[in-house]
Amino acid sequence: MVLAWTPLYLPPALFLVLGAAQLVSGQTINSCFATRDSIIMGCVYLILFALAATLFGNVALAQWLRLGKVVNGLYVSALHLRHRAILCQPRQDLLDGSSRWGGNIFGPT
Repeated sequence: MVLAWTPLYLPPALFLVLGAAQLVSGQTINSCFATRDSIIMGCVYLILFALAATLFGNVALAQWLRLGKVVNGLYVSALHLRHRAILCQPRQDLLDGSSRWGGNIFGPT
């Protein structure tokens, strides 16, 4: 497996270099711990992005279309549940329409 090259690696790499320079020079706005954690998380995100670009770089169009249908289906189902939550009365459950204990499931009113 060959690492896929994309110019999208440059901005995160520059931010990581900037964060490392701030950490080394001691000129951080936040504490050194927060800067260190941000650098670590930036490295993790960059590694995950590189893996995703490499793994999905050679995927056929049919597989992308299938993935799009799955993502759209999940989005529509989550949207449907959110609309039910908005339209339900305060003392109703989302799935069966009534609260089991008769309380307000959305918190005190």
